Amino acid sequence: MVAVRPQNKTTRMSYDIGLYDKTFLRKAIDEDLGDYTVAPPLSLAVLASIKDRLLSLGYTIESDSVNCTEFIHPNDSWALQISVFQTEIAFSVPYWDDSENAIAQAKLHARLLAQEFNLGLTDQQDGETIY
Repeated sequence: MVAVRPQNKTTRMSYDIGLYDKTFLRKAIDEDLGDYTVAPPLSLAVLASIKDRLLSLGYTIESDSVNCTEFIHPNDSWALQISVFQTEIAFSVPYWDDSENAIAQAKLHARLLAQEFNLGLTDQQDGETIY
């Protein structure tokens, strides 16, 4: 299911896309939750598979800790970063010179991961939600 919500009109420093458990995302949207920090954790197997998939797409690990693994896209001029948390896969693209292409790549890879790993996707900038 794809739902479109109104665009967030506030000024942002980056373009952000989030992947979550589908059931949680549907409920969060339906109930206008707003606080996604209460999302349930994704399984360890799914998180490990997502990390492997990001490496296969050419991303490199920028940092790795117990709570988060951060990946960076090989095109350094984009600064496209993906943070893999236990409850969320967060894509972030700063508004730089070539941000339009970086955002297109982030959307492509976010949709790919959502489909491959049966996750919900929310892109609050353009209102796209897939669950």
